Amino acid sequence: MNDHTIRGPVLELHNLIEASIALRPLAARHPDFYSAIMQAAARAEECGKVDLLIEIVARVACTNDRVVEAERSGDPVALSERIELAEPANAAL
Repeated sequence: MNDHTIRGPVLELHNLIEASIALRPLAARHPDFYSAIMQAAARAEECGKVDLLIEIVARVACTNDRVVEAERSGDPVALSERIELAEPANAAL
């Protein structure tokens, strides 16, 4: 999706994905995931639930970014803790 043709909550979700070290590569590898999130944003906006979707995606981005950072640190305990925290956020998405 072109950045110049999107706005509002859809743009906010696009920016969340682009800023996430975990979600950006996922969206690049799986365009269908990215497309589904963008479609969900448009539908959530119509239903008045876009704030909830943005909160969920932000939580997923944050927790998964921390998983990536823990993985890069090489600390298996930190990685395990971060994965445990990320699971509920991922399930919400």
